[in-house]
Amino acid sequence: MNILYLFQIILIDIWVLFNLKSGMVNKLISAKFNDIIVVTGFLLLICSLVIFYLIIKGRIKIIFKFDPGFFIVAFLIIALFSDKKVKSSNIIINKYKGSVNFNMADYIKKNTGIEKNYNSKEMPQSLQTGTAGDTLSYQRKDLIQVYNELTKLKNPEDIENYSYNIETIGQIYLSTNNNIELYEKEFMLVRFFMVCCVADMTPIAIVVENKANIDFTDDEQWLQIRGRISFVKNKNNSGYYGFLEDENIEKIPEPEILYLNPISYLNESQ
Repeated sequence: MNILYLFQIILIDIWVLFNLKSGMVNKLISAKFNDIIVVTGFLLLICSLVIFYLIIKGRIKIIFKFDPGFFIVAFLIIALFSDKKVKSSNIIINKYKGSVNFNMADYIKKNTGIEKNYNSKEMPQSLQTGTAGDTLSYQRKDLIQVYNELTKLKNPEDIENYSYNIETIGQIYLSTNNNIELYEKEFMLVRFFMVCCVADMTPIAIVVENKANIDFTDDEQWLQIRGRISFVKNKNNSGYYGFLEDENIEKIPEPEILYLNPISYLNESQ
């Protein structure tokens, strides 16, 4: 056995467990896998101790040898766990060919196990209009919650009349190749939903009117927006998309967890 590889595995294991504790792993992998990572990590440490014991007893012959595989593994691990950011425009353009989803509710319910959780809730009541500085007048929701609640309305007339004040966050995305036509200063507010890992992320969006006339050339900027959301029928299909009339837009730092994922909704009390 090449002892160099054993040390490398142990260091990687400790690194992964530390990054799990710090929350960095959940930037790449859904939090639902945390328990599996912890169990696997501790089992690997126990196995490493057993191997050391067998080495001491002379049951395993060790060597110390550098080879290309060592450096390749080290490079891949460093690349994997380097700080990751959601590059919204790059992901959408390259992976989704310039298109985003405006209603992921059915997919989320079928593939994440949260259908029972959502169906057990009552339809939220619209709040009275408040001023932009009055946070109590705004329901804090992410874009998945917005569309999941919309699916409870079956009558098109009810959907078109459904409107409430909302506070939400996301990244800017200005598309030139989408099934929604943007007018004047409008832009899309995008969040990514991750079921398993970064590789399966799916963008979901609403359209923002942009009364504040903000500069949306920086498509990696995170925004917190308050305003009134309503739902408009998509002329290209039978669905509806959220349209947010903004009352206040603020630039904010990126959140600690960049993606939405199923674990966020399992114990949701809202």
